Amino acid sequence: LAAPDDASDLPDALAWTASEMLAAEKKAVGFYVTGHPLEAHFELVAKLGAVTSAELSQQESGSRATIAGLITDLQLRTTKKGDRFAIFRLEDQAGSVKCVLWPEPFRRQSAMVADEATVLVTGRAEISDDGMITVIAEKLTELTQAVQQKARELVIGFPATTNSAQLCDAVKNLLEQAKGECDVFVEVVSEGMLVRVRTHPSLKVQGSAEIESALRNLGCEVRWEGFAASKQAAAARSSA
Repeated sequence: LAAPDDASDLPDALAWTASEMLAAEKKAVGFYVTGHPLEAHFELVAKLGAVTSAELSQQESGSRATIAGLITDLQLRTTKKGDRFAIFRLEDQAGSVKCVLWPEPFRRQSAMVADEATVLVTGRAEISDDGMITVIAEKLTELTQAVQQKARELVIGFPATTNSAQLCDAVKNLLEQAKGECDVFVEVVSEGMLVRVRTHPSLKVQGSAEIESALRNLGCEVRWEGFAASKQAAAARSSA
């Protein structure tokens, strides 16, 4: 019999990333072993005031709910009138919950509905007498975009620069193209002190990953603040 190949003869290969490892685990055994994809977004989910799938059972039927997770077991269906809608499970570290996205919101957000997509779902939690939970989804937001869209304050840190007037004009022009409801604050270091100034109330923006990227390209630091944690999340965690 031929001797087994020596391990040293194996070709060099790049190590899997954490996300690749998790994806391979799910494909091989049907569940995650070494972690969960949502763990990478732990701080983000906490900022957004989302409840977990386990905490949903502590809410009243019909109450508003925000939950983050991965879309799994996606089923695209059609009503008798020919309108498409989606049924899926939203999975987080605590478990999963059934979600229904009816035709009207599905038409607006169908591009975000895909297996393994990581999303923030906002809707209404319906809890049956036997404890079965269904979230009637009204809005889906890509989790990586959720911070910018949920924030109520944009804080821009100006770098030390000799051409501050030009930078101010560039930032102002950028913000004026993204009108919204998010207040804007500017931070600068003056004589060794950090000074924070609120811009004119008319200069409010709509948060987005695009505007964050554009500001960073100008050399600015960017923070999104002013998150209002949901009352459901606070109540669920205080009673746990």
